[in-house]
Amino acid sequence: MMQFDFHIHSMYSYDSISKIPDIIKRARMKGLSGIAITDHETIKGAKIAEKYSNDDFIVIVGCEINTEMGDIIGLFLNEEIKSRKSLSVIDEIKGQEGTVVLPHPFRGHKWNLISSDILENIRIIEGF
Repeated sequence: MMQFDFHIHSMYSYDSISKIPDIIKRARMKGLSGIAITDHETIKGAKIAEKYSNDDFIVIVGCEINTEMGDIIGLFLNEEIKSRKSLSVIDEIKGQEGTVVLPHPFRGHKWNLISSDILENIRIIEGF
């Protein structure tokens, strides 16, 4: 069975001081099959971490984007997400053939702003 952590922030995010090599080392020590680096508003750290990806350990490029309705994570990204409007963010993620994730659904989301257009595009809801 493969085990991943799909929501990790590095020193490229305002809320972390973790260096990419340290993140990779710790994830491997925990026996994970891979991780997604999902820094706030940037894929810079994830692109650096991607160099550690191989047959035994997968690194997914992601980003956590702050929108008017709360955070959205894009996984399998190739480019930065420019928009900060939820539907446009989703369109940009899908335009890169990425996966749309709703992180920490019980913290920080304005559920009254989450329309059916948004919900039908979410492929993963984070749970912990």
